[in-house]
Order: sequence, then C-alpha cells, then structure tokens
Amino acid sequence: MKNVLKYLFTGSILSFFLMMSTSCTKNDTQLGGNSFRLDPNLIPKTFTVILTNSGGDYQEVVLDIQKVEVKEDLDYSHNDDDQYADSDDNADDHLATSDSFGIWKPVQFIPKAINVLTLRNGVESTLGDAVIYNRVRKVRLTLGTENYIIDQNGDKQVLEFSKDGDKYMYVNLHNTDIDFVSSNEKQILRVDFNVDKSIKEDNGRYTLSPSIRPYGLTNFGEIEGIVSPFGIKAKVSIEDGLGNILQTTPEADGSYKIRGLLEGDTYMITYEAFGYQKQVITNVSVKAGKETIMDPITLIQ
Repeated sequence: MKNVLKYLFTGSILSFFLMMSTSCTKNDTQLGGNSFRLDPNLIPKTFTVILTNSGGDYQEVVLDIQKVEVKEDLDYSHNDDDQYADSDDNADDHLATSDSFGIWKPVQFIPKAINVLTLRNGVESTLGDAVIYNRVRKVRLTLGTENYIIDQNGDKQVLEFSKDGDKYMYVNLHNTDIDFVSSNEKQILRVDFNVDKSIKEDNGRYTLSPSIRPYGLTNFGEIEGIVSPFGIKAKVSIEDGLGNILQTTPEADGSYKIRGLLEGDTYMITYEAFGYQKQVITNVSVKAGKETIMDPITLIQ
C-alpha cells in the first residue's frame, strides 16, 4: 500500500511539472515566439510620444484619440538590428497583445479630442510617457468615433473611417526617428498627422484614412520664415523630390515653421493665398538638427 501511495505521489509531481512545462510552451507560442530575453543590466527609460500636424484647409480637424501604445521588442538579441521589425504587418497587430516583434505597452494617456490644426508651426502636444527597457519598434494611436472637421464655411462635417482598420494609426520606427536624451535615459518621438493625406472629400462625404510619420529633431531639419501681408490666410507648402508635400498656415504674425525634413533632399517651397500671386522658391536645402531660415516673403495681389 505504501508503494502504491508513493507511486501515486511521484506521478502527481511529474504530472504537475509536465503541465507547467506545457503551459510555458503554450505561452511562448501565444507570444509569437519572442523569447523576451531582457539584458539584466538594462535600466528603465522614459519613452515620450508627441503629436504634431501638417496641412489642412479647414478651420478645425478634431481627432478623438482614445489610446496611445508603444510596441517594445523585449528580445535584446535584436537590439542592434535597426530593420528587424520592418516586416511587422499592421493588418493583424490589434488582434494580439504581443507577437514575435514585441509586446504592446500603454502610454499614460487620458482619452481626449485634439484639434490637430492647433499643432502647427512648432506647436506640439505631448500625448504621454511609457516606461521601457529595450527598443520601441512601433507606435499605435487608436481613434474613437467622434472625429470631425469644421470646414471653411464653419459647418461641422463628420469624419467616417474608410475602413474599420483605419481607427488604428501605426508607424514603424528606426533609431533616426527618435531623439535620445540624457545618455538614452529619455527617448522622444514626434509623430506628424498629415491632414491632406488623411482626409478625403467626395460629394460632401468626408472620409478618414490616417497618415502619420515619425521624426526627431536630431536627425531631421526644419524650414521657417515669415509671410506677409499678415492675416491673408496664406498657405506654405514644402515639397521634396519624391512628391511628398508638407503644409502649414502662418500664424497671425506671418511666421511659419515646418519640421521633420530629411537632410540631403532639396525642397521646393510654394507661398500662396487667394487673390495673390503665387511665389515659388526651389533648391532649398536643410541640415539635420538645424533650422533653415528663409528670407521674408511678401505676396503681391
């Protein structure tokens, strides 16, 4: 009888460890194979997400931002591979909290509506911080349903998603997109919401298919200047050699600033306003981490 009890007890112990081993294997599979090997010497860092804006021929563009998250690659063995997560597909990322590219972590953010047109000419909105230990590979902003514009006539127009997945705004990251501060203890990312690329109008129906891009102040340049006469609702457009366009509306004092411009490109700047002659300046260059200050522009009727 004692031997029987002994065998039963031993079998129970073995079954328990087999069950635990199976459970761990299952969890690893659910995490997409990411081994999550953190270097024990790593210290916590603060990752800050900042929102900016470019473009927009509207009085307001209001985004109902519900959640901000970062995707941290917890496998330290990928740390030196800047392109490791380039193939990370956005299509199914919202279906799981983690996969082989990392795990989603929330940014401390209170859901709110933001008029992104106020975030131009160097004005920014800090969305929040997350505590990280390793590389952030991706950022996701999740939108609610209360998105709208106020058009130039002062009318409110609801923004409808082109498809359900458009409520998620994703951007993949590389080291050059991020500003590293205080010996890497603080990391800052700016994401620019492009109004003109994101909002389309068709027979009075406005649809939203968000387009955001990442940049930092260290590895990108900026262009700034002054346009007069003041108060004429001028528009400043900066186009690179690939046809990408960033826009802004000058402030009441005529000042404008457009950030997030790659060094090495030459830019064309267009100044225009209704009832005034358009002015175009070509072959404008920028330097990373520097401001290119343009001569004052006066538009003529």
